[in-house]
Amino acid sequence: MQAKVAEQESADADDVDHTLTKWSVWLDAHREFGRLCRVQQRLETELLRTIESPQVALRLPDRKNPIIAHTEDEIEAWLAGDECAEARARAREELAARRRTWNAGDEVIGFSRAKEAEAIASDLEVGLVEELWATPAGTVTAAAAKLHSIIKQGAPEPDTDDFPWPQVRSVLIDLLGMSGASRSVTRDPG
Repeated sequence: MQAKVAEQESADADDVDHTLTKWSVWLDAHREFGRLCRVQQRLETELLRTIESPQVALRLPDRKNPIIAHTEDEIEAWLAGDECAEARARAREELAARRRTWNAGDEVIGFSRAKEAEAIASDLEVGLVEELWATPAGTVTAAAAKLHSIIKQGAPEPDTDDFPWPQVRSVLIDLLGMSGASRSVTRDPG
């Protein structure tokens, strides 16, 4: 009987460690995603500051303000018909030239590469957090780790005072207090 209890406690410990390990791996991925997001945003700002966005302004006779087109399909839709053929051709040429300039600048600055890295990191983080949420928590600490990931994924801002986030953070602090774990997880900037 004693061996059976020890075996169950060992299995429970493995489940707990597994949940907390998944939380730790997810937290690292979450932090990396945040870092890559900031890099991508900085590079996008630099690219937009350096090079005009690949778009064209279409002047239509029945509109006071121009229409901004980002694609050839938009140009085709807004400048349809034979009477717009010349304007349509000019707009397509202008858009193509702006795209070439944008792409050349992007190649130097690296925005698209950073955006791709961010997307890969996002997919990884989402997959890891879903695995974490699907893993049963065997202790209060493991449940707190899962709750922490929910707060990090769900709260619109880290310190939002909107319901229910302060209350959810309060429950997390309670759980950490019951488990004797560090409360630093609630102040985690990642």
